[in-house]
Amino acid sequence: MDLLKEVLWRRPIVMDIGPVLDLDDLIGTKVRALGDRGLARDAMDVHAARHLYTIGALESPDARKSSTSMSLHDRLESLEWISDAEFEAYGMNTAGITEDPRGHN
Repeated sequence: MDLLKEVLWRRPIVMDIGPVLDLDDLIGTKVRALGDRGLARDAMDVHAARHLYTIGALESPDARKSSTSMSLHDRLESLEWISDAEFEAYGMNTAGITEDPRGHN
């Protein structure tokens, strides 16, 4: 479990299970996590959202509101240093590691 404090911009969505984050707020938290921590799971989360948002939208200051000055592009470049084992720990296979989410073939 992670405990964190986030500033959210939209009202929660009420579902049968209770209130949940609005999708834009949820993606914003994932982009900020990638910028702040840069872990394999953060990269995989942001990569999973790529079909919902443009790269520009993911890189926007509204999405990031990160405590780090590192750009999303710079952070993605640094993912090269994350071991394949860290991606595999989250269920990503070898083909996925070489293609996603770092964008390398």
